[in-house]
Amino acid sequence: CYNCTMSTAESTKTFSTTCTNTTATANCSKQGNGYAKIVYIGSNENNIPDEVYYTYDYSYTGEQQIFTAPLDGYYKLEVWGAQGGTHSTSIGGYGGYSTGIIKLNEADNLYVHVGGTTTAESGGYNGGGTGVSNIYGLGRGGGGATHIATVSGSLASLSAKINNILIVAGGGGGGASWTDGKQYFSGG
Repeated sequence: CYNCTMSTAESTKTFSTTCTNTTATANCSKQGNGYAKIVYIGSNENNIPDEVYYTYDYSYTGEQQIFTAPLDGYYKLEVWGAQGGTHSTSIGGYGGYSTGIIKLNEADNLYVHVGGTTTAESGGYNGGGTGVSNIYGLGRGGGGATHIATVSGSLASLSAKINNILIVAGGGGGGASWTDGKQYFSGG
């Protein structure tokens, strides 16, 4: 979580996982489109309440979504990148997962872009790479990243405003097949 509260706790690190799920699950990659979640956790970083008072879920829409903090305090940010496109039996790579904690003031806005998957050569929404198409093979595009920032804009448009990007989970690579007289398949 870039620009979030500094911590050595496992709960604020990007994870490398071997689990996948069709729904957004902590510490697991997500199949299909990306996802984002923002949860108010209390007035201090370590004071996680027994009952969650505010949880905001963001599914893929193909456009920017805006979160406005209802209270001063700490918020847990979770993001899942989108899966890369699948071609034939070559399953696209699953998107990444990141989590972190940030302190916000009431009425602060965060800008959420949830990555999209693809079924074509074009990359998924929010930065998915383009797949290949030539005489040797065909590949699907990569899944789009999911990010949360303090300024408006898709991830590609924020290259000059990197300090405003709070957290990112990358999308997975696209699946492909190719031939040189034999048929080959490769996942993302």
